[in-house]
Amino acid sequence: MSSDTWKFTTSLADINLHGGRSPTEECFVQVKVFQTEHRVTRAGDDRCIFYTRVTTGPHEGCVITDGLNFPIPATEETSARTGKSMDELAKLYKSSNRFLGKMLVSCGFSEKAIRKPTLTISNKTFMGREGYLHFVPAPEGGRYSEVNWLSKERYLELTNQTPAPVSSQPAPVPEAAPVVANVAPVEVDAAPPQVEAVSIPTSESEDPLDFMLNL
Repeated sequence: MSSDTWKFTTSLADINLHGGRSPTEECFVQVKVFQTEHRVTRAGDDRCIFYTRVTTGPHEGCVITDGLNFPIPATEETSARTGKSMDELAKLYKSSNRFLGKMLVSCGFSEKAIRKPTLTISNKTFMGREGYLHFVPAPEGGRYSEVNWLSKERYLELTNQTPAPVSSQPAPVPEAAPVVANVAPVEVDAAPPQVEAVSIPTSESEDPLDFMLNL
């Protein structure tokens, strides 16, 4: 028995609709943002979704999805709507801004561009931008993977692509062999000159994301 009339009910809320599967193992990857969208969470919060595609390496072509709740300052209205205290809202606001800052740095924006009194962020801010991720797939039975945005410098360091540091000290000059001559010894009363200590810079650099700690 057959029929040309049929229907069923399902949900595609958690399904990647943009092609490509996520990496199946922990990895450090370079990605490009190729799509964004806006959603409203069950709690009523605005959230932006980022679809990125791995551009190089063994995971090239894989799609990694990440999201960010809009940073919303703590207000009495928001507190009443969400049921969260002002202190909780303030922490969430700072957390969202920290995430946003790391993502902006990863996508190549300078500290000068980020440190403006106010920032207007839209889908155009990230579309087509390349960034760097540390990706950890969801554990067995888990729902969410872990995505951490990295600066280019940190990514190169963690993937052992950082060039060896060049020493800032000049190469030592070999000492000449002593010359023996028939010259009467001369006593020198003056004390040898004192050499001022010079601090040698280390090869370690500051974490490029340290400035985000004050957001």
